[in-house]
Amino acid sequence: MGASLAAQDITPPDTPLLDSVSVYDNVTGSAIIAWHPCDSADVVGYILFKNVNTVWNIVDTILAPATSYIDVTAQAQYHPELYRMAAYDESGNLSPMTLANQYHNTMYVFPYEETDNCQPLIRLHWNRYLNWSEGVKQYQVWYSENFGTFQLLTVNQGDVSGYRHFGISDATSYCYFIRAISNTGKTSTSNVTCIYIDYPNIPTFAMIDYVTVNPSGQIEISSTLDNTAQVNNYRLERAPAFTDAYSTVATITGYQGNTWVYTDAASVTTQWFYRLIATDACGNSLYTSEIASNIVTYGSANRELTHRVWWNRYRWFPGDVESYDVFRSADDKPFEHIGNTSDTVWLDVVESFAGGEYTGKFDYYVMANESTVAPGNGNKSRSSGVCLYEFSRVFIPNTFSPNEDSLNAVFKPSVSFVLKDGYHFSVYSRWGDQIFHTTNPLEGWNGKYNGKPMKADSYVYLLRYGNQMGESFEKSGFVHIYYPPKN
Repeated sequence: MGASLAAQDITPPDTPLLDSVSVYDNVTGSAIIAWHPCDSADVVGYILFKNVNTVWNIVDTILAPATSYIDVTAQAQYHPELYRMAAYDESGNLSPMTLANQYHNTMYVFPYEETDNCQPLIRLHWNRYLNWSEGVKQYQVWYSENFGTFQLLTVNQGDVSGYRHFGISDATSYCYFIRAISNTGKTSTSNVTCIYIDYPNIPTFAMIDYVTVNPSGQIEISSTLDNTAQVNNYRLERAPAFTDAYSTVATITGYQGNTWVYTDAASVTTQWFYRLIATDACGNSLYTSEIASNIVTYGSANRELTHRVWWNRYRWFPGDVESYDVFRSADDKPFEHIGNTSDTVWLDVVESFAGGEYTGKFDYYVMANESTVAPGNGNKSRSSGVCLYEFSRVFIPNTFSPNEDSLNAVFKPSVSFVLKDGYHFSVYSRWGDQIFHTTNPLEGWNGKYNGKPMKADSYVYLLRYGNQMGESFEKSGFVHIYYPPKN
């Protein structure tokens, strides 16, 4: 009996070394605990302890050689769970429990919706993973939007247990989990936590109804605003067409109306893009309208008395552009409607304006017409104007016959598109005496001087005139009076 007592094993096995603890199932909150096999050869099982209200309770007894266990009683989706272990051998000897300051824990992450200088953000906070002997190298923050695929958001150093996620969107679900990585590559994964972002009553629309050139020659922008929203700050931005170089041209705060009209002093001969942005109190964008642009008209004239007028297509009415009306003014007379087209080019033949009455100045503009079919409202946008000049056309005959048959009886330059101001037409005898003078382009010499017909002879003429392009001309030569024989 004494020999039997002397051979009895009373040496407890070594304390098992915990490897890692992770949340296993986010729905049930179960946790998975992994450990290293005990060095003691006669270990037959392990006892898992969990901290419940500061008391270390036995969770279960696990037979060797198992080195992991899923605790289905855990509630790791709500709070961290703390674990320690012990081992027992075939003689029933129990190892010491994991030291009280060396327990391993699950990580619990929780989101908070906050703002920083009006910037919405989600603040994440989690408890650190404790008691890896080699320490925590980093925390990976993973996220998904609207329950899609998780993506790595950021990586924190091992001593940082929080993160602020900026750039979040309204009406969006965000889910997160944290993965701790030790300096030797061990990992622990937290619970998955989700939050739905729902901002209060921001504008559902901010719409530019039209951009037009007003009668004062300035760009006018009219907008319709969502006056049911709690956020009623707006910023109007402008950029050169087809660029993203937007700058702020106007802001309004606390606006209660549903229509805002702004007049911009920018050049009407440059195409601009405008957009309207609803903002929060700090100027951050909440809603951006569609882009709208002014219309710039261009033109060219050729020697065939045809004007080519073109313009950029209007962008955008809430409804479609139905057509463009083309307007023309000759010599600053009232504009008249000369056509309608769905194209952005118009050819205007001005041959009917030749003949001396008109000086050759032609102004054009177009008017874009929005469809009245919903969502169109029949708005209009007037373009900038373009001014085209015709060069002067002058033909001077060298013979006329001032007899009684009224055929070729008046000597007059045939002029088109010359200025009335500065027009001088004179006729001289061969000795230099002035026998006719007029400043009227429509008036000619009837071959008489002091009411008496001049004899058949050669006479000198001198013509001075200018045109709308600022050019001045002088022409001189001889004209012959011819009296055909009488039958």
